[in-house]
Amino acid sequence: MSFINNNSFKYYVCGIIQTNGLIGIKLRKTSNKSILLMPYFNITLNSEHKDLILNIKTLFNNVGYIKYNNKTIKYEVNQLNQTKDVIVPFLLKYDLKSYKHKKVILFNTILEIMSLNQHKKNINILLSLMMLSNNISKLNNKYLNKEQQYIVNNKIIDPSINKYMTQLNYKLDNYKPSDMNIHYINGMFDTSGSLNVNLDLNKDLKIIYSMTQDSTEIKLLNNILLFFNCTGKMSYLNNKTIKLSIFDFNEIKNNVLVKLENNLPLMKGYKFKYTNNVLMYINNNKDYRTNNMKIIKMIKMLYKMIENKKNMSEEEYIKKVTNKK
Repeated sequence: MSFINNNSFKYYVCGIIQTNGLIGIKLRKTSNKSILLMPYFNITLNSEHKDLILNIKTLFNNVGYIKYNNKTIKYEVNQLNQTKDVIVPFLLKYDLKSYKHKKVILFNTILEIMSLNQHKKNINILLSLMMLSNNISKLNNKYLNKEQQYIVNNKIIDPSINKYMTQLNYKLDNYKPSDMNIHYINGMFDTSGSLNVNLDLNKDLKIIYSMTQDSTEIKLLNNILLFFNCTGKMSYLNNKTIKLSIFDFNEIKNNVLVKLENNLPLMKGYKFKYTNNVLMYINNNKDYRTNNMKIIKMIKMLYKMIENKKNMSEEEYIKKVTNKK
């Protein structure tokens, strides 16, 4: 497991966190009716990737715990010291390269103030922390009276933390994403990406490399296009989600696949292996369009790339594809 300490794996994990990682603050009311702030960090993956989750937990010094569900596995850390001293320093060092990273910077400030424990004695500091936390994920203000809700909703900061706010604003204003790298992109792709490869009606190979992100991350997706030196297309799936698609055959073949040649994603790397196999097959069998046996062989190769086969057999897939031709 020595690879866990490699920078390539650490950047890969950052890519996973960018898409499937959550940070924030939860509220809980104690038995004596005081409000407790609970920081959290978690990553959720499909349960088939248990080994990867275990490796990520090892990367983070084995703090936190793992929760199993029927189809998912979640790694979570919800202790203040563990979140502040292990998780956040990692995220600040390796950088999410995104708008989301600004939430990490904010999260770090919240944890620094919480570690002083003044919010347990001063309700105005607690309300200030709640207001800051709302910029990461919205809190339920049901535990607050109307006056307290007014303070939070109108973003009234307690003067005692002005020093932290000045430092926070400086960090946010001066944040510049670090250089893009393939390992980070692979982490994003494994959790929000897709590689669709199929034959069109003319029996030409069509490849689409895509990934989705929160709509605030259009700059991040543009940086990925620049990294691959591709044109691509941005499309909004809804108000909250944007999709990047690269569909130019030559750009994918000569730019994307070349960059991935020795750096395949850990979860979906097989898709690129089979894609390269198909491209080699086409290069060696330029007459495939007129040879039914060669078409069938290509379709079998394409079948292996399908993530969710929905109990469809190889034979059924061949019939489905050939009936379209």
